[in-house]
Amino acid sequence: MNRPKILHIGGTVYWVLRTYDPDTMVLKDADSTPTVVVRKNGSSVGDSVTITKRSATTGIYDCSYNPASEIEGDKFTIEESATVTGTTTGSATYTASWEFTVMAVERGTDSAALASGVNVTQLGGDTQSLTDLKDFADAGYDPATNKVQGVVLVDTLTTYTGNTVQTGDAFSRIGLAGVGLSNIPWNNTAWDAEVQSEVVDALAAFWTSPATLVDLVWDEILTGATHNITNSAGKRLRQVNAFQQTDGTVNDAGATATSFVTDLASSVDNFYNDSMLVFTDGALAGQVRAITGYVGETKTITLEEALTSAPANGVAFTIVSIHIHPVSQIQSGLATQSSVDTIDNLLDTEMPALTLAVANLQTSVNTIDDLLDTEMPALTSAVAAVQTDLTTTMLWTKRNAVILTGIISSAGTATEVFTVSSLGITATVSVDASGNRSAVVWS
Repeated sequence: MNRPKILHIGGTVYWVLRTYDPDTMVLKDADSTPTVVVRKNGSSVGDSVTITKRSATTGIYDCSYNPASEIEGDKFTIEESATVTGTTTGSATYTASWEFTVMAVERGTDSAALASGVNVTQLGGDTQSLTDLKDFADAGYDPATNKVQGVVLVDTLTTYTGNTVQTGDAFSRIGLAGVGLSNIPWNNTAWDAEVQSEVVDALAAFWTSPATLVDLVWDEILTGATHNITNSAGKRLRQVNAFQQTDGTVNDAGATATSFVTDLASSVDNFYNDSMLVFTDGALAGQVRAITGYVGETKTITLEEALTSAPANGVAFTIVSIHIHPVSQIQSGLATQSSVDTIDNLLDTEMPALTLAVANLQTSVNTIDDLLDTEMPALTSAVAAVQTDLTTTMLWTKRNAVILTGIISSAGTATEVFTVSSLGITATVSVDASGNRSAVVWS
């Protein structure tokens, strides 16, 4: 930050104030014209500072201040302030403070004031005039930028005529290929201190303290477009953030331990159902509950289990992107306590009778088994005898039926055929002239 350190009595101090986008650090106009407060020897004064937005530029303001009734030794403190809204974040306020001291117009080598001004007869070995100095001040120096301009440099030792080796005084000092530059103290203590001082001044122009810089880093928005480098800390943090569905706050002065209105964005009913809600500040910080209901129109959340107390209005919470099944859903798929009690009562009352019935059934089975063991051989023998008798009886019955009830065909011949159609039996009987039957042939 380049600012004047000394003001001569009766003079005007000039400087430039620049404002930057807090997100990109690119020059950007302030939300409104910056303000400057002046303190003289530690006390606030009502002097005004002229602040003019430089035309055709962005974020550059030309400032000037002409104090009144200043005397040598006065110390002025300038306090600058400007507010700039960022590209993606909210507004940031830039503040800076610097000082300058009032001195007499001219001083000699003994620090005593000169009564009749500067002796300009000899400056740098050349005769000068006050007119020359005034011309330089008017045309060669720009107080708005603190830069010298319009100066013509003339090489009085060597005239450069083209791409040829130079031999003048400047060349002898720098040396061929710049080897003489090694004599410049780039890396000594004084140079390091100067560079460090300039860096500190540059940082002070935008951040009032290291804590502000740290806050800017931690408050940086994590997006895939700006923090998507593989394995980078930004991407890792953004991926961790995927487990967090959204942040919100309680917006309900009449909240209860199970239901409250929020400032959540979704207007869809049941949008956050079956997610976990955890409070991140307030008296309930750390308490976690399952969400069982959400009304999109009123932004009202209903919790499955009651909190230890109703949340205070304005406390923050986070909804975690983890799908869970509340206890009520799990219970709906299981038997109710009433059903379990009914089954338990039935077992208590009916089990003794059931046990006795099973025991009696086992006794009957044993009795039947014993009877089968003792009676089965005799029963088997009896069944076999009956089967034999039945077979014999059936055979004779069939034969008799054929003979006795059969139909005679071809009567008057020596051979008669008797049939029982229903039994499929045919008997061929030889009959003599008297009608006596002789040989019988069974088919």
